[in-house]
Amino acid sequence: MSNVFFNNPFWTYWALTFAVFLIYAASFLVAAWDVREEIAEQLKKAEQRRARTKPRFEDPLAGRSVAATLDPGANRQLPAFLQWVYDEVKPIAERLGIQARILVYQDSKGHPLVHLTDGQRLVSYRLDRALAEEARAGNPESLAEARRRVEAFLRLEWLGDTTAMQRTTELAKEARAKGEAATAEEAPKAAPTPAQAAPGDPKAAERQRLIEEAKARAAARRASQQEGSGPGG
Repeated sequence: MSNVFFNNPFWTYWALTFAVFLIYAASFLVAAWDVREEIAEQLKKAEQRRARTKPRFEDPLAGRSVAATLDPGANRQLPAFLQWVYDEVKPIAERLGIQARILVYQDSKGHPLVHLTDGQRLVSYRLDRALAEEARAGNPESLAEARRRVEAFLRLEWLGDTTAMQRTTELAKEARAKGEAATAEEAPKAAPTPAQAAPGDPKAAERQRLIEEAKARAAARRASQQEGSGPGG
């Protein structure tokens, strides 16, 4: 019987096939067990992370308004240029009755940025750098213009005075009209005559001589025409 079983090619083939199948099945079971252990380990770690107490971070800006975040503190020392701007803006705000803290910064192009805040409100104005530098250098017209611009802005944005911008526009129109009138008055005085344009210029003198000769010839032709059309003609 054993000879029939072991010496039979059919049974030998299927016995080897069954052995290979058992090997593959055992390998699959081992791999599946490893995967199960790995999944269980991942689930355990995830559960531990969820159960762990998360640290709580306090918001440094909690309870502060946007205006309050610009507050640099009491020990900030302004540069000389910005301190000059501050010294000019402060009396204007006090004269208008504005109770607010004044903060002066500088943008990337060097223009002074004036902020006024009472802790809840915030208005900002960028003063022209060239105008501020001229005013600081002692130009009275630039100083008056800078003060006028700041006051008009504060009246409009902080006090809600809508006529402030209208007054500013009217002043600008008046100044422009005065400038145009002055230019028009000076233009005739400044315009030179052909002889005055270049007294020592030979070309100008030659042009003037030709003009005089042309005028003389035209006058002679008119005189001759009048003689020819007289009663004796």
